[in-house]
Formats: sequence, structure tokens, C-alpha cells
Amino acid sequence: MKKFLDQLKPQERRWVIGLAAGTFLLINYLFVWPHFKDWREADARKQKAEEKLTKFRAEIAHKPEYERLIKKYETEGGGSVAQEEQMEQFVTFVQNAANLYSVNILNNSPPRTSTNSPFFIDREMSFTVLAREDGLVNFLYALGSSNSVMRVRAMSLRPDGPHQQLSANITVLASYQKKAPVAAAPAKTTTPATKPVAPLAGPKRTNSPPAAAVGKLPGKGSPNAKIP
Repeated sequence: MKKFLDQLKPQERRWVIGLAAGTFLLINYLFVWPHFKDWREADARKQKAEEKLTKFRAEIAHKPEYERLIKKYETEGGGSVAQEEQMEQFVTFVQNAANLYSVNILNNSPPRTSTNSPFFIDREMSFTVLAREDGLVNFLYALGSSNSVMRVRAMSLRPDGPHQQLSANITVLASYQKKAPVAAAPAKTTTPATKPVAPLAGPKRTNSPPAAAVGKLPGKGSPNAKIP
């Protein structure tokens, strides 16, 4: 390179050096300088991942406490919280309890589902009933005795026209356990099959009505109403 520059005139030498410097700056401008921020972005992603890892580890460390609280609530409540699959029996349970204690359900709103907890899902329904005092009390007791942590969220009472029964507007809320997330199955490699394999039978799902649980409660009556 030095021999090449020595062969050039001073003006040509300046042109060659200027062109080389300009080429060097252009290459850095196009391919190097745009990546200066990559290091900061990598640091930010690393810090975010470490914060998430710390949060997850803190929640895992709370597992014994959660298990202790679950056992405590199961002991105090007399049973465990129902699984999410039993949420479909919510309306049926309310209807069976009303029929058992001669509570006439005049109208009801469609069930609403919501959640504000990572572990539970709630189902809520409002309805208007007409019943005698003892039947209404037994009906409310039956709702509270279910294994879905069902409770009356709001209620208003007033006598009917002849002052022989009570008319009540009731909002009932029930909580159910969320399903645990299922890990994705690893991808399977395709291999030639020599013999067709019959599919495995899945677990049978039972939807037994909760009327039996309601029947264990004190008092009885005749069914006389269904939810519209």
C-alpha cells in the first residue's frame, strides 16, 4: 500500500486517502451505527426477563401458603370448591332448590360469567321469586350449602299483594375452580405405521344433577316452578 501511494502524485494521494476515509465512514454509517442501540435493547430484555423470573419464583415460593389456605377454607366450608366443568349445573341447581322448597321463580336474567382471580371463575344470575317465609329461608340455605361457594350477593324483600307470601329479588354468585393450563404436547415425528391403532377412549364425563345434594337439607316441598 505504501509503495502504491509513493507512486502517486500528492494530489492523487490526497484523493485516494479521502476516498478510503469516505468509504470507511459510509460502511460504518450503513452497517455499524444502526446497531449501537442493540446492546441497550438486549439489556432491557434481559432485565425484563429477570424481573419476570423473580416474580414467578416468588409465586412458587408461596405454594405452601396457598395449599394451607385451601385446606383451611375446605375445612371451614365443609367441602372443596367445585371444578369449572360443574359451572353448567349452576342454573339446574338453583331450579332444583326452588322446586324442592316450593319457591316460585317468576323471571330470571341469563347467567353471566366473569373472573377477577387467577384461580377462580364466577357465575352470577339475578331472578325474582315468590314464596312463603319458611320456603324462602330453606331455599337460601340450600344455595349456600352447595360445593361451588354459592352465596347471595344482593336481595330485596317485600310482601305480595295479599300479604300471604314474600316477593324477593335475588342475585346469586357462585365460584368455581379454573382449569389448570395444559402444557403443549411435543411434536411427534411421522413414522410409517404397519397397523392402524384404535384411538384411546377419553374419560367419561358425568353431569349428575345436584338435586341429591339439595335433598339432604332440612325441609321439603313439592316442585311447582321452573326457570323460564
